[in-house]
Amino acid sequence: MSIATAQDNPSLPELMNQIYLAGDIIAPAGLANPEALASAPIGAGPYVSDASATVSGDHYTYTANPEYWDKSAQHFKTIVVKVIPSTTSALQALRTGQVDFMTGDAQTVEAAKGANLQVFNGPQAWEGFFLIDRAGQVVPAMGDVRVRQALNYAIDREAIATALYGEYGSANVQPNTTGWDGYDPALEGAYTYDPEKAKALLAEAGYADGFVLPVHYFAVGQTETMVQAVASQLEEVGVTMELKPNPDITAYVTDLLSKQFPVTSLTFGGQPQFVNIAQNWAATGVLNPFGVTDPAFVELYEQAASASSDEIDAKMKATMKKVVEDAYTLPVAQIDAIYFAREGLDGITLNPRGSRVNPLDWTP
Repeated sequence: MSIATAQDNPSLPELMNQIYLAGDIIAPAGLANPEALASAPIGAGPYVSDASATVSGDHYTYTANPEYWDKSAQHFKTIVVKVIPSTTSALQALRTGQVDFMTGDAQTVEAAKGANLQVFNGPQAWEGFFLIDRAGQVVPAMGDVRVRQALNYAIDREAIATALYGEYGSANVQPNTTGWDGYDPALEGAYTYDPEKAKALLAEAGYADGFVLPVHYFAVGQTETMVQAVASQLEEVGVTMELKPNPDITAYVTDLLSKQFPVTSLTFGGQPQFVNIAQNWAATGVLNPFGVTDPAFVELYEQAASASSDEIDAKMKATMKKVVEDAYTLPVAQIDAIYFAREGLDGITLNPRGSRVNPLDWTP
């Protein structure tokens, strides 16, 4: 079997793995009835969905696939994924044996360690803002690169990262995380905390008295606290954030696509730079609802996409340098993925990018 793409795609092998899922195999029953895939998974993996034991939004049950070719890979008869929105409640469920594994956060690590639970962590995501109205359609100020740069100079990333994440986070000025192509350690000094420089740039751009900046964000986990911290610091240079929290993803996407907000925020995972660009800064990117493009950036993107294996790293770093210098985003911190597991659940490890290894390798 061969796969052909309409344009160069250096990330295709990555997209076919078990993190991005594009390479998942559909079972013959699904191929015979494609319409059925819209309402239920029909895969060929070691576990299959049990609809009779599933309640949407509460818990999802999977049982060992009797047709799976490698019985030795099926370490569990049943796997149940429970939806527990509160990290504190989930931790209590883990401590009392109701669950075996969960996603944690920096605020619950000490409690998990105190309960003799296994703790795993690694850099996986970044917190900050996408400055999506870079043509100034809603807020004219955002169309001026000096204003966007001023926002970046106005933030004390070190203080925020330390206060919110402690040892599980670090200051970050680029919208990606360590370990991915495009991430360039040389860029980390690009925006030092300098509120006076921020004020000077705002004045140079004609906004000495500041301006109002409407912002919506996905109010989950640390995003809420991070947004409040940044809003407080921007107020010091005259920029007033009007904040609208979105408590669920549907509300968030609705606001994103409405083109009412020039800035948006959500926790964003590290990923290949090619995918990063396609999602965030390409003309049709989901996080580029205004369709803002820059011919110079597009040229860098195309050069990176078609680069040879020995050139691609430098070419991807060049795209990131453009993103940082022209302030397409306002990153604040790189944060660790944190997971807790009960004692005795073995085989859990994280790769250098903070992602879990295949859960099929876990053993009871």
